[in-house]
Amino acid sequence: MPSDFSLSIKLAVEALMGADPLERAALSGGVYDADARSLTINWYERPVMFRYENAALLWADTGAPFDEQPADIPIMHYLVNAKGTMPTGEYLPYRSLWGANVQSGPFISRYQQELADRFGHSPEDILNNAKRLEATIERNGLDAVIDVKAFPHLPLRVMLYGADDELPAEAKILYDSVIADYLPTEDSISVAEMLSRRLTA
Repeated sequence: MPSDFSLSIKLAVEALMGADPLERAALSGGVYDADARSLTINWYERPVMFRYENAALLWADTGAPFDEQPADIPIMHYLVNAKGTMPTGEYLPYRSLWGANVQSGPFISRYQQELADRFGHSPEDILNNAKRLEATIERNGLDAVIDVKAFPHLPLRVMLYGADDELPAEAKILYDSVIADYLPTEDSISVAEMLSRRLTA
């Protein structure tokens, strides 16, 4: 019996194969190459490509198979579900997303705590890492706001509050409210995990 993950990929591939690739490219902010029969979008700082010929997800810059699981699921869902809606600039915590699962809350808390522990006393380090992601950065003393595009039309925001003599460091991972037009809520966990990985690498 296939796992939930493999079934999700199978269903997403079937949906994408049955959709108009030019429409999918336009609504997702991607590029469709008719000669190569491929659809390319940016996933954080790297381009990924779905090749229709063999229904394969690849790193577009190297041609190597995509190997950042389980992020293949939100990537496929983004391509399938994209509505072309532009970001609103209104950022929401995980708990405010439609259908947020309280059992998944601790995962988000863990990624936020990792960022706070790592950068709460040295915010300049997270800023240097964020620059590799072509992030928009604002800094005020030990505090920082970092906006990063996970996908062309879906930014995330990291708010870092540096530690001081009275309060410990705190970090928050927030989602542009447009996320509902691109991903099911359960995918937001993987998207946050991959952002935390990139910032702490």
